[in-house]
Amino acid sequence: SLAAQTIEVSVVGPMGEEVDAKYVMSGETAYLEAAQACGLQLVPELDRNPEHTSSYGLGELMLAARDAGARRMVIGLGGTGTNDAGAGMLAALGATADGPLDSGGRPLRRLTEVDLRPAREALRGVEIVAASDVDSPLLGVRGATKGFGPQKGASKEQVSLLEEALQNFAEL
Repeated sequence: SLAAQTIEVSVVGPMGEEVDAKYVMSGETAYLEAAQACGLQLVPELDRNPEHTSSYGLGELMLAARDAGARRMVIGLGGTGTNDAGAGMLAALGATADGPLDSGGRPLRRLTEVDLRPAREALRGVEIVAASDVDSPLLGVRGATKGFGPQKGASKEQVSLLEEALQNFAEL
């Protein structure tokens, strides 16, 4: 049997509201679900707009697990209500840019500089395992935006805008 403890923390939800999120700690391994912090279920159907929802709370959840002693994090990636390429998560971990990283996918298209060093430092010595049930690239026809943007509330125009924004962010 797995000796594990469920830990609950308050984090920033996908629309900027406070939400309660849980993760499981077993030894030095934390099991997290992105959807706990920024899941589609946290965004009312009529308010779904992936241009503005953020993954910031996932970064906060990761910091909480790190502070609890996690040296390995297994993160389930499904069910999110965001389309920001993890920029919000990176902001919570300390990454900076010449524009907002925690305000959804839309602002990412105007960035010209991103510094990931503080986020990398925040997780130095922590192994990150991404757990996903799909094999989907960030960009392109089978990518994050075109494949999952509509279920998160994106119109065809928003899909194009978000694809462009994620492309810019990925290049930086």
